[in-house]
Amino acid sequence: MLELALVGLLVMGLASFLTRPLFMALIGVLGGLFLLWMGLSLLWDVFKHKPLLNLGAAACRERSGGLAAGKLVGLGAAVSLANPYWILWWATAGFAYLTVALQLGLAGVVAFYTGHILGDFLWYSAVAWMVASGQRFLGPGFYRLVLGLSGVFLLALAGYFLVNGLRYHGAL
Repeated sequence: MLELALVGLLVMGLASFLTRPLFMALIGVLGGLFLLWMGLSLLWDVFKHKPLLNLGAAACRERSGGLAAGKLVGLGAAVSLANPYWILWWATAGFAYLTVALQLGLAGVVAFYTGHILGDFLWYSAVAWMVASGQRFLGPGFYRLVLGLSGVFLLALAGYFLVNGLRYHGAL
C-alpha cells in the first residue's frame, strides 16, 4: 500500500523533492537511528536468550502481542520509510522504471507496479520459507548466531547511514 501511494506521488512530481540534500540527510539520520534501535533490540534478544525460535503462526501472534492487521501494516510502512535505501531506490531506479512505464500510460504504470509487487512478494516469501525451514535443520545455536551477526550488521549499517546523513547535512 505504501508503494502504491509512493508511485502515485512520484507520478505527480515527488522525485525531485526526494533527492534534495536536506531530505537525504534527514532520511539518513532517521534511518540510521531506526537501524541502530533494530540492531540493539536484536542483540538484546540474542543475549537474553529470547530470539523467536519457533516461527509458527501461533508464536508470531504471541510475539506480536496479537496486533491487529492495521497496526502490522503501519509497522511495515514505518520500517520501509526508515530504510534510506528504500527511499533512495524509489527516488532513482524506481522513478526511472516508472518513467519508462509512463510512456505506455496507465497500463504501463499498472504493469510496472504489479510486476514490482509480485517480485517483492516472491522474494519475501522465499526468505520467509528459508528462515522457517532452515531453523529446523540448523538448530537454535546456529539460529542465535545468525541473529547475532544480523544485529551486528544492522549496527554497522546504522553507523553508515548516520555518517552519510550527517555528511549530506554538512555536519561531517
